[in-house]
Amino acid sequence: MATCNPHPNAGVAAKEVNLPTRQDVYVEKQRPLWSYRTSILQVGRAGSPAAEYRTFLDFDLTSLAASGSKIIRAALVLHPLLAASGARLTHYACLLKDSSWHADELTWQNMPDAQCVDRAAQPCCGEVLGSWEPKPSKPVEVDITYWAKAALESGASKLLSIQLFAPTAASSREHYYVQYGGSRRGDASTRPVLQMEIIARTSAAKTKLEGSGLASAQAGAPASFKITAHDEDGTAQVLGGDLFRCRLVTEDGVSVNATIIDVGDGTYAASYTPIVSGIYKLAEP
Repeated sequence: MATCNPHPNAGVAAKEVNLPTRQDVYVEKQRPLWSYRTSILQVGRAGSPAAEYRTFLDFDLTSLAASGSKIIRAALVLHPLLAASGARLTHYACLLKDSSWHADELTWQNMPDAQCVDRAAQPCCGEVLGSWEPKPSKPVEVDITYWAKAALESGASKLLSIQLFAPTAASSREHYYVQYGGSRRGDASTRPVLQMEIIARTSAAKTKLEGSGLASAQAGAPASFKITAHDEDGTAQVLGGDLFRCRLVTEDGVSVNATIIDVGDGTYAASYTPIVSGIYKLAEP
């Protein structure tokens, strides 16, 4: 279908998306061959040093990279469901170098970045993405914009693998583990997500045109129509910056280029002046 095309180097608008985990799982030191793929993700210790839990999750940014979208902001959002009241806990999100693991095979014995298994006093073996004190029913938001952008770079795996870790020692009288919502929870609002503000590319096919100038005009007299930019998902852009090109052609090959003015809110005012009488059609610029 002929339409007004945005230039390949066009500016685009921002929108918020929530990316679910590709996989998530927790493991237990006391049961080194077990793998827990449940509706919860457990972190910390309980009762004895052997009862230690660690959680692993990752996000696949491949589709985001393929769409040409760019990340403005990214945050890991977690939802603590159960935590010991009054206990002072510090949890860490750690970046994993190894992103080749699979949730259905992961156990305490074959954890990613295995050299870190016994370094319980260290918050992270690799880079610390952030830390927080979990409170029940209070969402955790960790800014990981830098690392999300790095995962999208050319040559990168497009995977963001994260470990949730608590170096706090447990008391025999108190339980210091925390349960977070996992990807299998029925309540979607408590699942872990990568919350991102992204720049989405404008789609010529989804962009909409309307106005009297598309139906009729007089030779020598200006005519106008409106362009409303949309992305690939059909969502209207809310900022300007696209460079549209529109050309109208008669059956005899007479062509006129439209003048496009960026209104700044995702819409564009287009105008043209027909040179001769006839039927004009939008053509590829």
